[in-house]
Amino acid sequence: MPGRRPPPRGFVVDANVLIDYADSDASLLALVGTHLGPLRVLLPVLAEVDQLSPADCERLGIALIEPDLAMLSAAAAPQSRISLPDRLCLLEAQANGLACVTNDRALRSVCLEAGVPVLWGLELLTELVARRVL
Repeated sequence: MPGRRPPPRGFVVDANVLIDYADSDASLLALVGTHLGPLRVLLPVLAEVDQLSPADCERLGIALIEPDLAMLSAAAAPQSRISLPDRLCLLEAQANGLACVTNDRALRSVCLEAGVPVLWGLELLTELVARRVL
């Protein structure tokens, strides 16, 4: 978990992490939401994940976020280092005091530059183990 700052109020999860968990055991995401903090996924990010549907997310306790026009406009500003869905993850994390969970190095770098806490997808599991949930 991120150190030296207050713990995040939850997590915004990138597509690559959702795919990894869905391919292994999606029920672990429900444990994260219960024991570590709420999970949020932006609908444009979920659209990149064939393995999970909105109904799956609801069942797992993952909040689906529809970006508003202001967020979409801000994310549409050109930035060559990260994709539009990744910019949406960054903006959601900044706006709501969330940590961004991603395995994407470019998104991690941009988040760190912006002062957004970042976790690797595997760090969620290690924290569940540390808390003796797994």
